[in-house]
Amino acid sequence: MRVTFVDGPLDGREEDIPDDKLEEGHPIYWPERPDVDDDTEPERPGLDGLVEYLYQGDGRATYVGGQLEEK
Repeated sequence: MRVTFVDGPLDGREEDIPDDKLEEGHPIYWPERPDVDDDTEPERPGLDGLVEYLYQGDGRATYVGGQLEEK
């Protein structure tokens, strides 16, 4: 499904996310990393070089936290 990222460093970006990765209220990590679990600390969402968005169920994901590393 085509998902639009809202706010944060990916604001306005659209990406195709596999349907099996999309569940309302669950995080989407960008870039996707298979070694990251869904239990990030609520006080410190996201990780350096990784951003976390919550899928809203309507083709939109809202920013939670994290920063992308600058290259």
